[in-house]
Amino acid sequence: EMPRERKKALLDALPLCLVFAAACAVRLVALAHVEIINPDGILYIYQAKAIASGQWHLLNQCQLTFVSLYSCLIALFQLFMPSWTLSAQLVSLFAGMGMLFVLYPLLRLFFNPVVSRLTTLLFAFTPVLVRYSVDGMREATAWFFFTAAIWLILLHGRHEAGSARSQLLLTVGSCLVFLAVWSRIEALVLL
Repeated sequence: EMPRERKKALLDALPLCLVFAAACAVRLVALAHVEIINPDGILYIYQAKAIASGQWHLLNQCQLTFVSLYSCLIALFQLFMPSWTLSAQLVSLFAGMGMLFVLYPLLRLFFNPVVSRLTTLLFAFTPVLVRYSVDGMREATAWFFFTAAIWLILLHGRHEAGSARSQLLLTVGSCLVFLAVWSRIEALVLL
């Protein structure tokens, strides 16, 4: 028989699991109904193809004047997916879901579990966030790294200054700021 504390913990986690399951379901339905991706997504796919094939001289020949982290992630996902378009969409899907997984503990730093779950649910069903989580765009990637950076930097402030854990949180948080900025320059607001 399961101990009482463990049973309570599982029951407390059930609403959050339902929020994440609903978020995933909504995004999978949206993914199944996306007929075309954003035209900018094509540019990232072309850049990802250049990365994957090692044609470094073609990186900025597709109207992008920079090498996007999103393109690098598409090239990585394409190792496991035969479709470039689906690879781009899955990068966004994983990043969009990842943002929700990071958002909840970030919210828990300030709010009780009920408010945190409801806010996460609101983000899970926000149409713009759902759309960008299944489109071939870099927004979801930037949101994930941005949210994770904020969370880790705030956690850093809750630990004893100078401790190894505090320094690790700040270092990883700073690296995530870099990745967020690499994804979208607007993330510079964190600096």
